[in-house]
Amino acid sequence: MARRYLPVNEVIEGVKGWTVLAQVVEIGHVQLSQGARPVNYHRFLLTDSEGTKVSAVIYGNDIQFFVAMLMLFRRCYISSAALRKAESRYKFSDYPYSWVIHNRTLVEEYVEQVPPVIPRHFELTEFENLFRFANTENLQSSCFILDNPNVFLLLSSAYP
Repeated sequence: MARRYLPVNEVIEGVKGWTVLAQVVEIGHVQLSQGARPVNYHRFLLTDSEGTKVSAVIYGNDIQFFVAMLMLFRRCYISSAALRKAESRYKFSDYPYSWVIHNRTLVEEYVEQVPPVIPRHFELTEFENLFRFANTENLQSSCFILDNPNVFLLLSSAYP
């Protein structure tokens, strides 16, 4: 029998016992928070089959437990992570939440014969508009390919 799971955008406050089939598309480095009591955290970017992206974070000792399961491009079932309103700098889609993966979150590997192909996202930007990306927090690749005299092809690190 096939397992039942929800798309990311249906996981909202009040939904109990949810499961999502998500794919890890970006993995950050383990970092140390800046507070009175610093704690290690590890941030991930996940997406579902509909393309909805969600930021997930793991804190402290839970990092060691989950890091082997949340590998780049691997798909897995994630159940019952804690939801919190996403800060604008960690918001990657219209989905208003980010997830905190903790010791009561269930993460199970999704076994597949052939892993899915990850399409790349290309964003065309005209040369006269490139100044908008200079000295900003908008992450863009530093690789530029001259496509014609008036257009550069920016290779973005984002996934659709």
